[in-house]
Amino acid sequence: MKNMKLTANLFKFEITNLFAACKGGTQTNGAKTRHPDQSRCLPPIKKNRSCGEAKDDNVMDEDILKPSDLPISPALFSITQKPQGGIVNKVKEGALKVNENACLQAGIDPKKVEATIDTFNLNCDRLCLARKTVLEKLEEDFELELADLGENPSDNQIKSVLEKMAKYNLAVNQDGTLPAFFSTIRIYFLPYAESVLAQSPQNGI
Repeated sequence: MKNMKLTANLFKFEITNLFAACKGGTQTNGAKTRHPDQSRCLPPIKKNRSCGEAKDDNVMDEDILKPSDLPISPALFSITQKPQGGIVNKVKEGALKVNENACLQAGIDPKKVEATIDTFNLNCDRLCLARKTVLEKLEEDFELELADLGENPSDNQIKSVLEKMAKYNLAVNQDGTLPAFFSTIRIYFLPYAESVLAQSPQNGI
């Protein structure tokens, strides 16, 4: 146990082990407001910790993906969505799933991607709820765009709408940051998102 702690402490100062990190669901200052941001903090906090907060000091370099391991394309994840007029059984809406075909295409073991989801607790209620909210907003915007096309829009018109929406929603913010829940947006607009990112690959980094 002492050796594991020592190794973890040494890794804190190893430059190749340093990555930017979020609060992982522990940003409780928002929870004290009248309308807290549930994507940042959702009780019970311990159950809804994610990313580095969930991984803690465990050294798992051989078992999980590092951010630098993620390919620009293809997207290694899919997201559970509620089908029209249906319900999602067993798996929560907004939950990340392994896209096995994409993993094989990228030469990455799907089991390693699954371990990454589990280790970082990426399917905690807080993050699933946040992804579900993003997907619902995108679907609502898409329905409004379709309504503007009138009755019986052509396949080309629908494709044009999706391409336009993908380009708009995946655009880098003015301060150079990516939109919140970028991967969720990307997955919603597949395959159109990939063509958008191929034109500006730096947007997906």
